Amino acid sequence: MTFSETWAPFLDKPIFAFTADQDWAPEWAAEIFLQELRDFGIPLHLFRTNPSPAFDHAVRSGEIDQGWHPNFLPGSSHGASISEVINYCERNFPGASTVRSHCFAEDTFSWRALRSAGIVADSQLGTLFQGYLLPVVHWTRIIRLPVYFEDDTFFDIEEAGLNLDTIMPTLFTPGLKILNFHPTFVGCNTPSRAYHERMKARIFAPNSTSAGLRWGGRGTLVVFRELIERILSRGHRFHRFQSVVELAEATLQASDAVISPAMKSFVPPK
Repeated sequence: MTFSETWAPFLDKPIFAFTADQDWAPEWAAEIFLQELRDFGIPLHLFRTNPSPAFDHAVRSGEIDQGWHPNFLPGSSHGASISEVINYCERNFPGASTVRSHCFAEDTFSWRALRSAGIVADSQLGTLFQGYLLPVVHWTRIIRLPVYFEDDTFFDIEEAGLNLDTIMPTLFTPGLKILNFHPTFVGCNTPSRAYHERMKARIFAPNSTSAGLRWGGRGTLVVFRELIERILSRGHRFHRFQSVVELAEATLQASDAVISPAMKSFVPPK
């Protein structure tokens, strides 16, 4: 099979999928975020950090899918070791098969352990809004689906105006178009990392509310709505992240020129 034949499902058009990193979002932000997605009719794949009444109910009802968002960084509330962190995720979010680690932190040992825990796919690599993205297979056999759009990366790079025109040359190119937003940033309409750092103590205070925390100008919520409207207005739709994982699995399995047969049966050490 040629390159074009092998990757045909990913080269025909952009494949949009919507994900989010929970990142301990307060309940009021979680509820705002879920309602925004309901209004657009977009399926969400949420990478989980902690129990939440709003998100737990959405998972139980089948409204959203979930994966793990383990925090492997020093001082993590998930645990002091890789095994403790994974045990935390297994207890709180059983049955998940996907992962994106907090701050994209990773190493050989954590990815070995995640594979042993049943993880089959990650969305771990943040890109510079790159077009023509394709799945990659990590050596642990975890399928890696790179991120096209990350909200905090965007407001780091485009802080002056949060101008989406800067990514338009690549937005509709073929390939993976995984978008990633944070419920807290959407709920607060966060305009910059500096704003978030300034408001962080109030946002994550016990019993916090949205009062006085929602930026009134152009921020993450405005960008979120505008980006989705641009995509939908072109006639594109959002796929469930899990269906993109399954498409990648089928595509990789169908060709021996991408991953050799011997490697497909390789079982990484625990």
